[in-house]
Amino acid sequence: MLKQLLTRFGMISPPKIYFYGLCHVEMTTLARTVECGRYYQHSERVQGFKFAEIRLEIDGEPLDAYIPSDTFGSFLFTRENLPETPGGIVFVIDTTDAESMHESRRELISLVHDTKKLSQPILILVSTANTDVVAECDLEEIIAEENGRIALFTYSLPSNRFIEGFRWLVKKMEM
Repeated sequence: MLKQLLTRFGMISPPKIYFYGLCHVEMTTLARTVECGRYYQHSERVQGFKFAEIRLEIDGEPLDAYIPSDTFGSFLFTRENLPETPGGIVFVIDTTDAESMHESRRELISLVHDTKKLSQPILILVSTANTDVVAECDLEEIIAEENGRIALFTYSLPSNRFIEGFRWLVKKMEM
């Protein structure tokens, strides 16, 4: 409660989360849906080498979400170039085709390895349109090896039921 008040009055900054994934539009749509509390079709384009910063609120807990620009590309920015170390990470797996899923898996493994020392929680979001992705990308093995630091939640737009994943992330960031 005190932390929320201090954040609201600008005395402390809210925790930061970074989105990673192949599809900028999908990441932004997910973040805007959380921000608005209902489905929000992404339409704006973030250009150049910057991030879209979106203030989210999960059960009264403010978060600053950073989404890489469309031009910059999610995986083209390196974790060393981030404004600061995030408290948590949202990894959106692109299930468009087999090649995108395998590229997402490679990037997820790299991300897990790079963040292991910092022990940042990682929320993996996968579209319910392709439930085979868990098996195809060996996600169960990756999740099991990290002992609770990584969780997988599915989503289906336009529903915002995936908010449970963000609740998990906020809880893990508070630990």
